[in-house]
Order: sequence, then structure tokens, then C-alpha cells
Amino acid sequence: MADNDDWYPYDNQAEFELANFLYQEEQMSAGKINKLSQILAAMYPDNLPTFSDYKDLYNTIDATEVGEVAWESFTVTYNGALPEADVPSWMTAEYEVWHRNVLQVCKNQIGNPDFSSGQDYAAKQVFKGGKQQYCDVMSGDFTWEQSVGFFFLCNTPSL
Repeated sequence: MADNDDWYPYDNQAEFELANFLYQEEQMSAGKINKLSQILAAMYPDNLPTFSDYKDLYNTIDATEVGEVAWESFTVTYNGALPEADVPSWMTAEYEVWHRNVLQVCKNQIGNPDFSSGQDYAAKQVFKGGKQQYCDVMSGDFTWEQSVGFFFLCNTPSL
């Protein structure tokens, strides 16, 4: 596990916070990130900007290790019937799907003390003024129906 002062691939906490602000909080466009980088380079000509352009920012974010769960990939292709003429390109293309192991990500989230006081582990129904409120995935109808169905299956005597 990394030390609290290990901000790799960032040089320090401020660089991490800048990347988080631009990409996640502000969701700044690639063009505006490039413009900001150019402005910072002009303002401070003796120092290289933290991120030279949007590609540098994105590459740094992609290199950030999150919970020690590696990226995995697989390829998919359409395997249904093809039309006789004018086959759309998507039907013959190969697509690469990148993902992380969902179970390992969930284990890391549950084991993370940062989430200890604000995470719901069970389905819930929230009502206010007689109306159901949907505030997160655990308050959704699907989650509720799955948990009620699971409870019913687990508590039904074998035939």
C-alpha cells in the first residue's frame, strides 16, 4: 500500500488536485485544458506547466493506480446476420472493452475507511410526505425488488 505522501504519477498533492479539478469536478474540455496549459507556460516561462496539454493530463490520469485493481480487456464483434448490401461498419468492426474486476473494486471500496460512515450495504425505501424518494442505487426499485426476492428464496422451505 502506498504511503500517504506518495502521489505517483503526480509529483505532489497539488498536481493530483489540479487533475481532479480539471477532469472530474470542472469536466473541462480538451481545448480549454490546452489553453490553460499555454497560459500557465506563458506566465511562468522558467517552469514547465504541470500538464503540457490535455493528452498529458489524460495520460497521467490513466496511469493513476486506483485500489490496486488492474485493467483487463477483451474484444467483441457483432456476430448476427449481416445485410446483403450496405453493411454498416459497426457490424464488421472489432471493439476493445476495458474494465476492472468489479468484485475486487467492490471489496476495495468496502474495505476503504473513507467510505465507512456513508455507505449503504442494504436496500432501502425512503419516503417523504408519502412519496418515495430515490437518492442512490440502494433506494431504487430494482435493488429493493432484488433484495426482497433474495430474502424470499432464502426463507422458503424446500419442497
